[in-house]
Amino acid sequence: MASPLRLLSVALEHVPETDESGQPYPWARPLIALQSLVRDVADKVNAMPWVAARTVSYTFTAGEAKALVHGLGRTPVRWAPLDVIDGYGSFCRTAWDATSITIQSENAVTATFIVG
Repeated sequence: MASPLRLLSVALEHVPETDESGQPYPWARPLIALQSLVRDVADKVNAMPWVAARTVSYTFTAGEAKALVHGLGRTPVRWAPLDVIDGYGSFCRTAWDATSITIQSENAVTATFIVG
């Protein structure tokens, strides 16, 4: 799904620069500059790790390490537990790559993680 900033930049691209007679609108240049600025900001925001973050859940047994598929299409730069159910959460990341993150749990728990 496109971010609101990206949608705004696309909407601004479709604003006419000239009237029917070919005369430039007085607001065309500032609007073009605004559109460019919004597109740059949207690109920077969308590149931030947490913007494209995914959540993954799993039920661990005590001491189990599990490779969780995150679906980012790149190696994550951050991860954190979001919710721990039915136990005490103590986790360690043992590996990660463009397809999965391997997390080891000391205890038997059900946990949800954010990976970005």
